Amino acid sequence: MALAMLVAACGCGDNSSGGSAANTTPSTSDSGAGGARKMPTAPGVTVTGDTVTIGVVGSLSGDQAPWGKDEIAGAELAVADFNKSGKLQGKTVKLDEGDSASKPEQGKSAADKLVNDGVIAIVGEVASGITAPMAQVAFEHGLPIVAVGATRTDLSQIGGNVFRVCYTDALQGPVMATFAYKELNLRNMAVITDRKLPYSTGLSDSFKAFFTKLGGKIVDEEFYQAGDISFKGQLTKAKAAAPMVCS
Repeated sequence: MALAMLVAACGCGDNSSGGSAANTTPSTSDSGAGGARKMPTAPGVTVTGDTVTIGVVGSLSGDQAPWGKDEIAGAELAVADFNKSGKLQGKTVKLDEGDSASKPEQGKSAADKLVNDGVIAIVGEVASGITAPMAQVAFEHGLPIVAVGATRTDLSQIGGNVFRVCYTDALQGPVMATFAYKELNLRNMAVITDRKLPYSTGLSDSFKAFFTKLGGKIVDEEFYQAGDISFKGQLTKAKAAAPMVCS
């Protein structure tokens, strides 16, 4: 992940058993990147001195802290290994870290601070809902940003400065649907979605669309949101809709 960011930073510094037989292969393309993406007009950052500073934002606190802490730790390991094995055009790479606190507005604030600190590029975030406002900040300042786990398909349409090292919902939803339909032979499915989380809503939409396209049926969709600790009501309603259960 961090090495992918370094590549982006270098480029900027120099100036996504049955059923219908047709069209059932999940697309590997990022449909959100179709057509020309608008490009930043801000000049970006010119590196001076012997150090290249890359910003990284992760959820070090809040509900998504397990993923954010892994992200930051991975970036630190990658940069340490990179600096040990060689340098970027004679320069040492260092990280400037920010905490999104699992919230979009805090992610934006963290990105703003990194810009003020003079980073050449930004890595992060894991969540699509947090990455989007960060990407807008990066676009306005002409900085590349590489998301490490943000799968919302249209995210890259924010601008030509937005990249990711993960698959998109347009890929993983159909892969899940194909596995359920063809490998598990399921035909009736219930879906439970976090209505406040773009990752969850996007993935559910992608899964439902492709499962239906294969010939399956979504018999029920229930909703929750982060912080809920009981799913008894949703599961009771989903069970009543009689989905097929994999055993």
